[in-house]
Parts: sequence; structure tokens; C-alpha cells
Amino acid sequence: MKSRIRQLYDLGRLYLLPGTILAVYAGVASYSELTLAKSVKTFFAALLLNFVFFSPNDVFDRETDRENERKGTMFEGLVEEKGFPKRIAAGSVVLSYLTAVISGGFLGLSIAAVTTASVLYSVPPVRLKSRPPFDSLINGIGVFFIFSTGVAIAGGSLSDVISGAYWFSAIGAGFHLLLAAPDIEADRKAGIRTTAMILGWKGSVVFAQGIILLSLIFENWSTLTRNFLLINFFGLSLMWRKQGRKNTVRIIFLGGLTMILYLGYYAYSRGLM
Repeated sequence: MKSRIRQLYDLGRLYLLPGTILAVYAGVASYSELTLAKSVKTFFAALLLNFVFFSPNDVFDRETDRENERKGTMFEGLVEEKGFPKRIAAGSVVLSYLTAVISGGFLGLSIAAVTTASVLYSVPPVRLKSRPPFDSLINGIGVFFIFSTGVAIAGGSLSDVISGAYWFSAIGAGFHLLLAAPDIEADRKAGIRTTAMILGWKGSVVFAQGIILLSLIFENWSTLTRNFLLINFFGLSLMWRKQGRKNTVRIIFLGGLTMILYLGYYAYSRGLM
């Protein structure tokens, strides 16, 4: 039996937390200067959204994840029991909606939208996870409102969300495909149909790379963000080389490290470190 701490790590998919923090930080910085107080709010908002975005999915995928090569690694473990994970998932959803109500305004709307996207994706009877292309689309919408949470923390409104946020949302949908690609065989055995299954392993990689390439062509990114996206574009080519658990773990590690370095340099350049 895993420790409660390890279960919390798995349910919140905390190895993906740097990406969530990055999305909220980007929203804050797109509207105003990034202060220490806003950074603290950003961290706790990202932590809550990480749990509400991923824990319901892991609870409802408990049986099928046993066949998933991405699960059971040092980054992402299996949900081995029903009680505690269900309480964490339900508690995350309730806490998130309560936070939305208390916050009100655009911040409350953004948090509620992320929570609703998670419920629609994971929870029966809607469960958009098995309804392509809505499985990737709803994840892109979730990323948009994670970004807009940062804008709201900074005091902005929907009209203040920059055009880059829409590209980030599309890239988020593409990265959902990448994370779903290692699940193709497990989902097929479980009778779950996904966009990644339709496109296949390499098709999912090409789709994600294509969105990044289009964003590089049409969006006026900062030099730092452009370099970050270029690294990800070429880094995704690693997924072409070999399928399997070891390669999946390697890609997750490199992707997470890239996000942490990008986030760290971004914070340093803003005088927060």
C-alpha cells in the first residue's frame, strides 16, 4: 500500500505542476508586473487546479490504468484503492467550486471553468475522454482558463487575455494528445476511443509539432518563449525514435526539466529570484 503522500503526488500529477504554474504565471505577467504576492497566489491556484484537473480522471481510470505503460513509473503511479483517492478527487472539485464562488468575478469564472472542464472530461455519463475530438478540445479549453486565472489574479478581465493565450490553449490540446499517445493500447483494450487512437502515436506527435510551428509563425512571442517552444518542437522528435515506457519516462523528464528551467529563468528575469 502506498503512503498517503505518494498517493497525493500521483493524484495531483505533481510532475506536471511546473507546466500549470507556467500557464498561470504567463497569465499574470501578460497583464501586470509579477510581484511576490501574486507569485504566492499563482502557486496555490496552480496547485489547486492541478488536483482538480487530474485527480477525477485518475479515479475513473483506475482499472484501465493498470494496462497503461505511463503509469507505475517514478513520475506517475497507479491509483490502488478507491476510498482515499475518491475523497481527494471529490474534495478537490468541491474546494475548487467554493474558491470560485468566494473569489467571484473573472477569477471565480476561470476557476469554475477549469473545474467544469475536468468534470466533463472525466466523469460519467458525459466523460468526454472517450468522445474524440472533444477529449483534446476540452483540455485546450481547460488550459485557456488556467491561463486566464493568472490574468484574473493580476486584476484583468476576459478582454485582457492576450492572443497568445489561444495559442497556448491549442498547444495544450496538442500536449494532451502526447500524454494520451502512450495510453493507446490500454485504451483500446478498455474500449475507450480517443483522438490519439485515431491519429496514432506518430500522428499525435506531428499534430502537436504542427500547432507549435503555426504558433511560431503567426504569434509575436518574446525571444524567451520562442526559444522555449523551439526546444519543445525539436524535443518532441524524440517521441519518433521509440515507443515504450523507458522512452515515455525520458520524454516526461526532459519536458518537465525544460519547463522548470524556463519558469526559473522567467522568474529570475522578473527579479523574483
